[in-house]
Amino acid sequence: MLALADLLVQDDTNPRAFAGTLRRLRTELGKLPGEPGATATLRALLPADGAGLCLADLAAGNDSALRVRLVALVALARQLAACAASLSEAVGQRYFAHAHADVHAAASGSLQRV
Repeated sequence: MLALADLLVQDDTNPRAFAGTLRRLRTELGKLPGEPGATATLRALLPADGAGLCLADLAAGNDSALRVRLVALVALARQLAACAASLSEAVGQRYFAHAHADVHAAASGSLQRV
């Protein structure tokens, strides 16, 4: 179980692992336009480092603690899903909110052409 968790959660060289995806997100967020440090607010929505869970957390206990380990992994997955939703909303508000307002204005007929 620990080897699988390491591969799918902790391995930041695996692009499909939680840690790999988060590493890539942190890198791409740094490339977004804006003032230097403007993306710090967006990065703060993600776990500070890695996937937010270390293997030592999962390794504690014996085999009878497998259920506890699985619960920890499911909790991590839910936490990361919530982080993803918050990040998506924040990126949308920061970079696409103006487009959303124009679409609604055009639909209501209040958009004036110049």
